[in-house]
Amino acid sequence: MSYERFDNDSIIHEAMEEYKTTSKYLLNKKLLSNRASIEYFHNKHEAKTEDEIQQFKNNTHYSVKDLVSYMNERVSGELKTFPLALSLYGNEYLDAYKYELTDDFQLMESKLIVNDHSTGDFLLNHLKNELLTCSSFDIIVSFVRGSGLNLLINTLDLLREYNIKGRIITTTYMNVTEPAAMRVLNSYENIELKVYESSNPKDSFHTKGYIFHRDNNYGSVIIGSSNISEAALKTGEEWNVRTYERASDSIYDNMSTRFERLWNHDNTVEATDAYINKYAHFLETKNILTPIKSSFNSKLESRDQSKEIIPNSMQMTAIKNMLESINEGYKRGLAIAATGTGKTFLSAMCAKELNPKNVLFIAHRIELLNGAKETFKTIFKNDSEDNFKIYKGSKREVAKFTFASIQTLINDYEKFNPNDFDLIVIDEFHHGTSPTYKAIIDHFTPNFLLGLTATPDRTDGGNIYELSDYNIIVDVRLQHALESELLVPFQYYGISDRTIDLAGKDDINENELVKILNTNRRVDFIVEKMNQYILTDTRKCLAFCQNIEHAEYMNTEFQKRGFYSTVLTGKDNDNTRSQVIKKLEDDNHPLEIIFIVDLFNEGVDIPKVNLILFLRPTESAIIFTQQLGRGLRKAEDKEYLTVLDFVTNSRNNYLIPIALNGNKEFIDKQKLKNSVKKNFVNLSNSIHIELDHISKERILQSIDTTDFMKAEFIQKDARQFLEVIRLETKNDEKKLSIMDFYSHEQAPSLSRLFKGTYKNLSILNKRIKAEREVDKEINESKQLTFIMDQIMKAIPVKVLYDPIIFILILLNKKLKEREVIHFLEDKLKVKLNNQAKEKIHYAFVRTSKINYKKKRFFNYEDGVLNSKYELSNNVQKELKEFLEFIQLSYRQNYPENNLNYQNELLLYEQYSRSETLALIGYDKDINSLREGVLQYKGDHYLFVNLDKNEKTVEEHLLYDDYFISQYKFHWQSQNQTHENTPTGQQYIHHKKNDNKIHLFVRRENSEDKLTLPFYYLGEVEYESHEGGKPMSIIWNFKQPVPKDVMDDLES
Repeated sequence: MSYERFDNDSIIHEAMEEYKTTSKYLLNKKLLSNRASIEYFHNKHEAKTEDEIQQFKNNTHYSVKDLVSYMNERVSGELKTFPLALSLYGNEYLDAYKYELTDDFQLMESKLIVNDHSTGDFLLNHLKNELLTCSSFDIIVSFVRGSGLNLLINTLDLLREYNIKGRIITTTYMNVTEPAAMRVLNSYENIELKVYESSNPKDSFHTKGYIFHRDNNYGSVIIGSSNISEAALKTGEEWNVRTYERASDSIYDNMSTRFERLWNHDNTVEATDAYINKYAHFLETKNILTPIKSSFNSKLESRDQSKEIIPNSMQMTAIKNMLESINEGYKRGLAIAATGTGKTFLSAMCAKELNPKNVLFIAHRIELLNGAKETFKTIFKNDSEDNFKIYKGSKREVAKFTFASIQTLINDYEKFNPNDFDLIVIDEFHHGTSPTYKAIIDHFTPNFLLGLTATPDRTDGGNIYELSDYNIIVDVRLQHALESELLVPFQYYGISDRTIDLAGKDDINENELVKILNTNRRVDFIVEKMNQYILTDTRKCLAFCQNIEHAEYMNTEFQKRGFYSTVLTGKDNDNTRSQVIKKLEDDNHPLEIIFIVDLFNEGVDIPKVNLILFLRPTESAIIFTQQLGRGLRKAEDKEYLTVLDFVTNSRNNYLIPIALNGNKEFIDKQKLKNSVKKNFVNLSNSIHIELDHISKERILQSIDTTDFMKAEFIQKDARQFLEVIRLETKNDEKKLSIMDFYSHEQAPSLSRLFKGTYKNLSILNKRIKAEREVDKEINESKQLTFIMDQIMKAIPVKVLYDPIIFILILLNKKLKEREVIHFLEDKLKVKLNNQAKEKIHYAFVRTSKINYKKKRFFNYEDGVLNSKYELSNNVQKELKEFLEFIQLSYRQNYPENNLNYQNELLLYEQYSRSETLALIGYDKDINSLREGVLQYKGDHYLFVNLDKNEKTVEEHLLYDDYFISQYKFHWQSQNQTHENTPTGQQYIHHKKNDNKIHLFVRRENSEDKLTLPFYYLGEVEYESHEGGKPMSIIWNFKQPVPKDVMDDLES
């Protein structure tokens, strides 16, 4: 190994040059580009190496070249005493491994390993660390399942590439090992697989051990509870111990010896293809049950015995809110929930709660009616078959449960009495504002009307929120549904597509792109990867293609290779679509793949889908997510969904992490990059996302080279969003409104769109050539432009009062504080306390001080705001829509009683300084604070930039602020503060004085010319301090900072 390639900018140089002390408490890690390069300083077992390097530094006036020579001499090619992190540098595998190894991995460490989602620490990570740094490995486990082996495929591919050999012993004990998993392991030339066959029922085999051999005598082992399954490696409660080869005990040696004995045991046989086939045949002919998926639970047992359907979290919330709203006098309600979360079951459960005499269920497709009928029969299992009727038309027929298509009902609805049904349920309620639906809704007078939708788009230009009296009984979008385990878990694998080259082809047209995509080599590669990943059942696959030509080509080529496949496009009629879907759902039909074009919303609903292929470059985060959603519905025996995304070297790859992150409102570049590098461990525990190292490089490069604030990028983002909505609503004349950003979970970030080049929606619509009439009016008036700019400043909504007051005064001409209070209490269904009313007063004062052309925009006299501006009907309608957006988005994102909290700040949310001051009820100008500290009403608020740009920050402001750990933070006070000053005493004795210290931290001041917000890290408590002018204080967090938040800030 040689270090000659390192220069003054290298990681090793940084580690040697910037290293301050061996104490982790005082180590300022922000000075280092990679923490892994200095971890060995904190490993007591490697103190000798540390001492030698320190001695060399102390005794030598060294240059980087001298240090490199010294290191080469010390290493001598054997790496027996140098730490892992340094041994990797200069290693030919580094490029492939650099994002796979965790920062804190140490060779000589003993530790307990548990799966902890809160820290992103899983046994899976440790196995990868060990496998990627060993010279060979031995694994012995009771069983191997595809759900776990899939998680290791990328790692196993790297081991095969570098010929790292391994041996694996598993068993047929309890028949849990999957033949498919055995076949995949057998496909690796560098891995030998054997099976221990139990000689009798008492010959149990519960062994779980992982042994990693290293040429430098630093071998290691992991032993404990985990087999190879997703639950064992990532999601389940598992205890495993990791230790290393050392003289003080013989665990490593004894495990290695025992493994050799079992490897050569008479009961251990080679897992040949013939053996695996015989085993698979045994499982089929003996009809071996799949692993038990449920366990006894005393809390649920009484309900289970009666086979009662238990509501999920979404359904329980909706039922509770519906009953409360009915008590408040509401006659209508809207349930918004992601596809597959159980909306139809919810409607039947609501009917069970309300016990209506007659129910009408309306949908627009016969298969939806049939499904709803079966669902209601399940919930009302004691009712006779005669109580459930599909309405055929022509005459009035009222059953206890009537299921009618909109197409049939529209011809006969006047034959029914308005009060024939106590409860009406309308599926796909986003169609509700169309003339057809509206006529039926206006005709009937039920006790309650319930609308169901997954996509609350205004398909026909109407307002479904107004139609449901703004009574949203539940709003569970895709991300929340996944986190709440309402949908099936999924495993997403980003696979670098090396068969095509799209570099520098940003403006390529679709025909040219399809020619590049349509190659035999690419089809072979896709098939190879499909066969590498193991599914839980017979393959039922949706493959999303670029266009019809691409789909037809893929279909033909797959059929040549023995697959039973077909094509489904947006041009196919409902009957064709229904027939194809039925075939894929039918376990006895050989159809296994549908190649799909332009169908991703209502057109494809196949619960049994267990594999999704993305065969086209990602061009839209929204389409990506909607296509992914097609496979997330739960089904019997469906353990997880597998998603294979063939990642090209397209410039648009930055869209992949935006989509996978859920396109949260504020995601800066560094946060996106951290998500990619760490395989999105910050997301739900039910999601596994893994990108191979080339895909990571491609996506990271795409993020680095994309200016998110550039006008061209913003226009492209908005234009793509509009095209998706037009396709969904089948309305080519549709133009963007602010409510589109509420209706679509995957809408582009409002911060990105409107905090930079464009200040309001009207000017952006003009730039993308999609102006509404109201946009033209606004764009032609400087005064109206100012109004819309002011409103957009407050969006995304964190401070509710200011934009509400601003819009209400424009609409009402006069406004009193009590009118704002009544408005909020009515819309948010909350009784405001004195603290909230005080904040409304401060917001009134702030609004009165808004200037336009150096003059006050509103008159403020005797507590009344007055507006002199005459607004057209179009503009008033636009303002009302913004008012609707603000209140709905606030209700969606914040706790019900949030306005009544003295501190409205949410832990780990991001806020600007001015937003923070408004939310704590600051009674002065919220835009005046420029310093990093504020004392208000006895409490202290600390605002910290971790990365002080030395070119723009004066030297006396370069405070030394950094994380010590998830539990502690090192902070330096202002330069004039020491322990004997009043401020210093307040910091030291804040607990005794019952004062709180709030900490806000951001990585740096700005990115891409956009000022970054601060993370609110909550309250901190004084532990100790050193020095004075400034004081160096160690604060303890009241709650440990989540690892993903800390990683984002420290990047």
